[in-house]
Amino acid sequence: MLTRTTDENQQLEEASQKNVIDDPQPSGIVRKAVSVIARGAIQIILMVAVLAGSYIGMNRLIDAKPEVKKRSGFRTVYTVQTVPVKLADYRPTFTVYGESIASRTVDLRSLVAGEAISVSPNLKAGARVAKGEALMEIDPFNY
Repeated sequence: MLTRTTDENQQLEEASQKNVIDDPQPSGIVRKAVSVIARGAIQIILMVAVLAGSYIGMNRLIDAKPEVKKRSGFRTVYTVQTVPVKLADYRPTFTVYGESIASRTVDLRSLVAGEAISVSPNLKAGARVAKGEALMEIDPFNY
């Protein structure tokens, strides 16, 4: 079994500390940082250059556009044939087969109970009744 003395341990610690301090690694880290910053700056400069170049090119293309000639307006002419007007009553003749039914129906109910003794002859489907005309009479026996 190998054992070290405390003096050997101290010497190893001092040597490892010296190696860390004397190690050329910190300069490598600085070099990497500078390289990353330089690469980022170059990318930003390229981006700005591309945008500026495209803006300048767009303006030159707009300025170089030829003038568009305006066409003169012209009226559209329509040829029509006129006919003298005759006043008349024109009604179409329809020949229709079928059955017509009322679109609305009415249920006739009285507000009191009793026997109906008369019904108006005008009270039928499609007939007209006058305002105030009696449609039905109820037997007034109970009243």
